[in-house]
Amino acid sequence: MVVQWWFSAALVLGVGALTHIAENRVPLEQVNRKRDFIFDIVFISISALLVAGMTVFLLDEFVINWLNTNLQFDEKVLSLPL
Repeated sequence: MVVQWWFSAALVLGVGALTHIAENRVPLEQVNRKRDFIFDIVFISISALLVAGMTVFLLDEFVINWLNTNLQFDEKVLSLPL
């Protein structure tokens, strides 16, 4: 479960970093990036943790239970040869 948190957080941080770079290239409005850099990092980090938490919760609870109930996902995956 911890690996899922790290993967989700890294994915969201990566998307946030790409969005930040794109926004620096073609800004929607002019802002002082050096002054707002710390705020951006804090906001992206908090967003990443929230999205990672929601992703892990949904994947662990809802999606996995639905796959196991409706598609017998566990049996199909376990029956695959290595």
